[in-house]
Amino acid sequence: MKNAITIDLEEWFHVCGVERKIPRADWHRLEHRARSATEKMLGLLGGTKGTFFVLGYVADRDPGLIRMIADAGHEIASHGWGHGRVTRMRPEEFRADLRRSVDSIGNACGIRPSGYRAPGWTIRRGNLWALDVLREEGFLYDSSFLPWFPGLRPGPHRVRGLWEFPVSTRSLLGFRVPFLNGTAVRLLPGTTLTGEVRRLNATGTPAILAIHPWELDPENPWISGWLHSRNLRATAPRVRRLIAGAEFGPICGLLDPLLHPPLEAFEADLPDDDDSGRVGDDAPSDVLADARVR
Repeated sequence: MKNAITIDLEEWFHVCGVERKIPRADWHRLEHRARSATEKMLGLLGGTKGTFFVLGYVADRDPGLIRMIADAGHEIASHGWGHGRVTRMRPEEFRADLRRSVDSIGNACGIRPSGYRAPGWTIRRGNLWALDVLREEGFLYDSSFLPWFPGLRPGPHRVRGLWEFPVSTRSLLGFRVPFLNGTAVRLLPGTTLTGEVRRLNATGTPAILAIHPWELDPENPWISGWLHSRNLRATAPRVRRLIAGAEFGPICGLLDPLLHPPLEAFEADLPDDDDSGRVGDDAPSDVLADARVR
């Protein structure tokens, strides 16, 4: 079964909550380590393709890096421009940040992203209007849900006209706990991680893995507490084990069969005398919602 590996491409200082220590006005003075960390990530992935959610700030700072990723065959998606939390934005601010990121990515590599992930998983039940903005701006999917927060559904599904691909979680003591985000990859045993992928796939659900290039950089400055710096040297071997043990690829590989389901997915529901031919892109949304990720 296909699963998705996703990478949030940002700098080591793009961690929600560090603004108290590192004001945005000081970003330009800091050492920029995204290129070296991303080169490590590309080497780690080898022939496995993934989705890179690119921060517009990084695209403006190093457009050649974004071209390198695109030329390697990876999907390019948006992580916004300035790593601001969507929960702290008004709709017009979010739209402006989104459009700026699209422009920055397009200028860097000539690609218009069709997917988005909010910094800090900050599209939640209280600001689902952000999904409306994404749809209006031509995006096809979002990957911002962390079902740890109440009211968010796990697993790929349609919501407000978009496909949503939440990072993988599992139920534990009455809570949905992330098991395949960067923190989990660094802190949980490798056998637990690969077992979680198998468990999800056994239920027909693709695993959505989410990591950062800075998690491959043990020398990055320690700025935001224990979770930001813990066990960075474990990231590479655990990611290597995950992609060796299951089929991983970009989110667009999961999305395409949902947007363009094969004819056999509908044959059981067609009347015997139906001669309308292949179901196309204008299939009803409730039919698309029932199509399985393959």
